[in-house]
Amino acid sequence: MPALRRNVALTALAGVGALVAVNTLTKPSKTQSIAAGMRRQLDDYNSDIHPDSTEQSLN
Repeated sequence: MPALRRNVALTALAGVGALVAVNTLTKPSKTQSIAAGMRRQLDDYNSDIHPDSTEQSLN
């Protein structure tokens, strides 16, 4: 019976560890989030300053 309890405890601990690992690996890092936010702000700024630059470059 003690071996069964130990196996159940180890399995539960491994399951929790796997969930933590998957959660950590699937989240974007803070650096990626900051870079994406800065890129979005720059794109918005460029669109406001030069709204017709893409149309001119296509003609």
